[in-house]
Amino acid sequence: MFGFKTEEEKAILADHNNVVRDMKELMDLVDQMTVTIKTQAQMIETRDQLLNDAYLKLEAAETELIIRRKNDEARQKLAVVK
Repeated sequence: MFGFKTEEEKAILADHNNVVRDMKELMDLVDQMTVTIKTQAQMIETRDQLLNDAYLKLEAAETELIIRRKNDEARQKLAVVK
């Protein structure tokens, strides 16, 4: 095994290899978490934009209903006057 002669040297190298493997797995996990966090941030941003759009549409609809109600009231007053 890589020219090591004693069992102790072989064990140390095996432990080192295990640590390196575990570190690589942890780095992969960190990378996955980073992607997940970015994805969640994008989802939150999209949700916020959708909520904002929905609020603006609701506000526009409310304004339109107010205008229609006022127009209806004005028509009713005109009808009574005639």
